Amino acid sequence: MTVVYPILRALSVHATFFVCPGLIGSSKWLWNHEVRCRLKTLPQQRLCDLSRQLQTTGNSVEEIVEWMKTLALPKRCQAEEAIRLAAPDFNPTDAQREAYDIMSWEDLHSLDPKLITIGSHTLSHPILPLLTVDELEFELRESCCLLEQKLSRAVEYFCYPNGSYDARVHHAVKTIYRAAVTTESGVVSRGGKTDPHRLPRIPSAESAALTAWRLHRPGA
Repeated sequence: MTVVYPILRALSVHATFFVCPGLIGSSKWLWNHEVRCRLKTLPQQRLCDLSRQLQTTGNSVEEIVEWMKTLALPKRCQAEEAIRLAAPDFNPTDAQREAYDIMSWEDLHSLDPKLITIGSHTLSHPILPLLTVDELEFELRESCCLLEQKLSRAVEYFCYPNGSYDARVHHAVKTIYRAAVTTESGVVSRGGKTDPHRLPRIPSAESAALTAWRLHRPGA
């Protein structure tokens, strides 16, 4: 909203923002952002103790986050709560808030609909292949319905959280959305053979120059 959108608007570049509406107005971040920031405040010994408590597969911050991505939703929520208890004094910095705070409904309403398409990124950003049938249906359909209701826009496009999907998730997404984006690197083929629910993307980079080069020469 504060960095990318003004650039897109100035250059008249079309884009899609994929949104998790269940987080809007909750003061919550995407769970992995909160977990990562809380874990980074812990001394190494406390981090190791917490890792043993949770029975993770590694002791580093990133290893714990990646381990949590393998958990079924109830167990992941339990791990999140254990981490909050381990870091109860966590207070986000201004820089962290700027990086991870979620846009408000007012922010989303202010985006030019002729320039910015709103897509769904599930309701709360779970790892979809780990969900039950009912959880999966709820995350996919409720996200779409809530966005359409709040924004009075059609929501036809979806982005897989963490790029994670399997045959069951792919089929469920096809029943609700017109197309879906993966995290797989690549470009859409001219021959029309690309699965619209497995669209590849050109990954961004820390360097704006490298991102521009990838857009200019995606096959390089």
